[in-house]
Amino acid sequence: MPAPETSIDILTKAILKLRANPFEARFSESMTGFIESLGPEMPFIQRLAFANPWLFKGMIVGIYESSPAGNAMVRTTIAPTIIQAGIKDNVIPTLATATINFRLLPGDKAEAVISKIKEVIADDRVKVTVFGNGFSEASEVTSMNSGGYRKIEKAIKTSYPDLLTSPFLMIGATDSRYFGEVSPNIIKFSPMIDPIGFHGIDERVSLESYKTALWFYEQLIRLN
Repeated sequence: MPAPETSIDILTKAILKLRANPFEARFSESMTGFIESLGPEMPFIQRLAFANPWLFKGMIVGIYESSPAGNAMVRTTIAPTIIQAGIKDNVIPTLATATINFRLLPGDKAEAVISKIKEVIADDRVKVTVFGNGFSEASEVTSMNSGGYRKIEKAIKTSYPDLLTSPFLMIGATDSRYFGEVSPNIIKFSPMIDPIGFHGIDERVSLESYKTALWFYEQLIRLN
């Protein structure tokens, strides 16, 4: 004699609401720097759009949000990762839980994200709590006008004279997050040009890439 809604029904509807109401897309400082740096080097249509992001924001966002990686560059993301409910096939569960991963876009705050979650779900039967040791805030953004960024940019241009440089939003978590208490100015950059098999079998780079990377780090050290 199941009720019209079980705990699984209630939880599933809450998750579907979250997925149907993504966080607002916007350009973070990293994305703005990317547009300003590379826009002038692009073909005419892209150059026109990047030169006037206030006018073509919808088009630019539409392009980026069409792929998982691009979408993570323009908004805080939502990803259900764990659902748990029930103990037996003929017993209606009284409790259903879900773990939802939110990767914060720089500029979004954890408190505001939690408020948005509760507002979207709008169901007092669903309890929203922070998992584990707390909600990690988005990483700080290093200004492209900072001394550290300019030094790395100079070392790149010395080591790879044919390359363009630009800020970029690193959408994966790295160990650099543990240095946030040391400095808010953290720059993630790898001088490897042809890595193969990252975190997999036979991970490697070419000898040429290895030599160029050593040259890059020498230039960077000399600048300091």
